[in-house]
Amino acid sequence: MLIRSVPALEPAIIVSSPALSDEASTPTPDWQEEVMERKKKKKVISKKGHDPLSPANVEPVPQRVSFKPLIKGLKKEVHQLRKRLKNAEDDLQAFWKNASKATKEVTCLQSLHMKDSVSFCIPKRNFEKELAELRKSTSDKSWVLTAKIGSLEIDLKKVKEKIHLLEESSSWSTDEAQHDWDWSKKFS
Repeated sequence: MLIRSVPALEPAIIVSSPALSDEASTPTPDWQEEVMERKKKKKVISKKGHDPLSPANVEPVPQRVSFKPLIKGLKKEVHQLRKRLKNAEDDLQAFWKNASKATKEVTCLQSLHMKDSVSFCIPKRNFEKELAELRKSTSDKSWVLTAKIGSLEIDLKKVKEKIHLLEESSSWSTDEAQHDWDWSKKFS
């Protein structure tokens, strides 16, 4: 490998030889730093409003410099970045799919909750109204039935006294006693 110094263009130019391997023809770190400085200058010039592609701003490319390792490294990096991008897209798609499933579940649960709560509230209100009506009617009926039972007990006592008096006195005929007895059974 022959290295010669050119002061105006680059600090060193690498002349490739077919006998040398690709590793021997890689650019030196100084050359890479020089390229980075030129890129910074181009950015500063482009920020000032100059066209970065104008002939005045284009730097001359060194002759006989092997770009194969640099291109190969860039291709590897592009390949890795494409893999990362593909993985990120797959992950994003999986996240969207899971998010849509979760959203569907939440929506379904919300609708079920709303349906259940509404369907529960309506029968609950109806049940409470019906229960209040039943309590009122049962209390009314029980009061009426209690009063009726009380009056029937009084009538029963009267009939029993009458039967007792009839049994004691033999002046009554058995037919009349039987009639009174049937009458008392009707009320009990």
